[in-house]
Amino acid sequence: MTIQRIWPVAWASLGFVVAAGAAAQTTPELRSLFPQEADLFVSRPGVARLVLPADIVSTCRPDLSDLRIFDRKDSQVAFAVDRGVATDEIREATQTVPADVLDVKRDEGASTETYELAAPPPTPANGRWELVVKTARPEFVRALTATAVRADGVVVPLVEHAPLFRLAMGAGERTRVPLPVFSAQRVSVTIWGTEGFFLEPTFEFESARRLDAGARADVPVEEISRRTEDGRTIVDLARSPGLVPDLLRLTSSTTSFRRRVQVWDVGPAGRETRIGLSTILRVPVGGGIEVNELPLKPAQGERLRVEIFDQDSPPLQDLKLLAVVRRPALIFALSAASADEPAGTVRFGGGRADPPRYDLAMLLPEQRMVSGEQAEIATRLYDPAELAVARVGPTRENSSFDRTPALAFAMRAGSEINVGAFSYRRVLDVTPSSEGSSRLRLGPEDLARARADLGDLRVVDAQARQWPYLLARDAAADWVDLAIAGSTQSNGQNRYTLKLPVSPVRFDQLVLEIDAPFFHRAYRLVALHASHQERTLAQGELVRSVQRPTPVTISITPTRVDGLALIVDDGGDAPLPVRSVRARVPVADLFVAAPAGRYFLLFGNADERAPRYELAAVRDVVLAVNSAPVAAGRVERNPGYNLRARLTAGEGRKKLLQQVVLWMVLGFAVVVLTLVTVRLVRKE
Repeated sequence: MTIQRIWPVAWASLGFVVAAGAAAQTTPELRSLFPQEADLFVSRPGVARLVLPADIVSTCRPDLSDLRIFDRKDSQVAFAVDRGVATDEIREATQTVPADVLDVKRDEGASTETYELAAPPPTPANGRWELVVKTARPEFVRALTATAVRADGVVVPLVEHAPLFRLAMGAGERTRVPLPVFSAQRVSVTIWGTEGFFLEPTFEFESARRLDAGARADVPVEEISRRTEDGRTIVDLARSPGLVPDLLRLTSSTTSFRRRVQVWDVGPAGRETRIGLSTILRVPVGGGIEVNELPLKPAQGERLRVEIFDQDSPPLQDLKLLAVVRRPALIFALSAASADEPAGTVRFGGGRADPPRYDLAMLLPEQRMVSGEQAEIATRLYDPAELAVARVGPTRENSSFDRTPALAFAMRAGSEINVGAFSYRRVLDVTPSSEGSSRLRLGPEDLARARADLGDLRVVDAQARQWPYLLARDAAADWVDLAIAGSTQSNGQNRYTLKLPVSPVRFDQLVLEIDAPFFHRAYRLVALHASHQERTLAQGELVRSVQRPTPVTISITPTRVDGLALIVDDGGDAPLPVRSVRARVPVADLFVAAPAGRYFLLFGNADERAPRYELAAVRDVVLAVNSAPVAAGRVERNPGYNLRARLTAGEGRKKLLQQVVLWMVLGFAVVVLTLVTVRLVRKE
């Protein structure tokens, strides 16, 4: 099917989708999900392309699920999302047009064959045609000349003596001949050689066009902290959920430099993933050479950590960092009276809506390289001449927005529990966000007092009623300092006993600061448990070279321990002067759905079953909406705790009953054995 046939079909499908959307009026509930809106303008009726402004992109969820387009009648309008491509990707659309052979002439004496072909359509924008020669001959060497014949009979040379070959044993081939930009009625192709046979080929015209990578925007990022440490400049940056940068741009007033830079994604699993590693430089020679952009893999955490390796050089002066993000484009169809009147409305934000399912999305290419009908449609969708230009006006509040908290359905008290069955508590003063969500960060001390699976956490009010919460385990990571309680030497080994700030602690990484310029020694990291058992967590070699005096890092699978010991094989050398030890502790976030007031976080009950709340069914919504921080008191002993309550509540009652039955059975067995023994003694 040719582009002339495909394009009307695609356009008709767009119109059908729009008409279907207009037929079913949008319900007020959908309009009420988005807190912000802006007028939408199009330059002319038909299919339009809107490149979303950076402020809208950063306000929405990364998948744009909380964005909708409405027409002037407030009906939902279907759209497709073009997310562009990453910086290091290439997206191409290949168009292929079979060449109709109008005439053939062959000269056996000269081994020449000439073909008159129907000319292809005009050269695509930002592309050019290639002549593709297809033949069944396994091996040949030829030359090719092509000319264009215009409607007035004028002949225009296209290529002369272009090599055409296919070598045996897969040694190589060239069967494609690039053509310059031309417009003609026919194309004359002459092929000649000296091998005594004709190729008798078929022909195609093919054009590979690189599709637009999409618009990008520089977005300022909030700097949380900046410090200099061990020859590095370390900058922590905040990342909003909608910000997924492709590049990080670094600027500085330093005249010349060459620094290695790496970027880490911090979270959401409490782990750090390196998403960028490159070298930035500035050389003021000639016209000057500068590389100041660092490609990044997609980020998912709440923070980015940028490490610039200065070594002995001074830190970069006036250092600034910008996130470069792709600006997605929306493709849709709207009617408009004029370019100055709003054709519709864009409503966005809030994180309350589910992702829309529009069949219009199938018109955009999903692969990096597309061909055939999809390529022909994609070429038009990326051609500015084919699409109307769309823009948005100033952002304003959506008057239809339902300000009822998104989690209002969950903000109700649950069943009562026995408060006395929990050993510890924290006082919580909750002031929820406009969406009804509050967030409490559970630190190492909380996690040490709670059960390993965190199934004993409860949020209760003064009447001992439960309030629902959602737990995000390993949401972030804290660093805690470990004291060196002592060291002992034996058989060339030094054993450092590390004192934990609280016990037990679940950690996944140790960082050791050692005051020695060079070392290379075997080590073993041992976990100490309350049962006085030892278990090896990691072993290997502690290494520091003179060229890279960086801290030593030991990474392990997240493990809960009561104590730690580091055993280093010194051999005949002096023990290593370990200055400090830090542990990375994954911590959790607790999202509470409760009205403002005072509550209590209870934990410390080994026998309680993990709770089940309906809030878990809308986990995506809870994590997407805004949450207000909870003002929490320190961990303290629960004044209402008593052992009797623990033993008579929940699983404790079951265990107590099991123990009573066990002791009764054991007592009965003792009595029976005693009677049997007495009887045997009397007989003797």
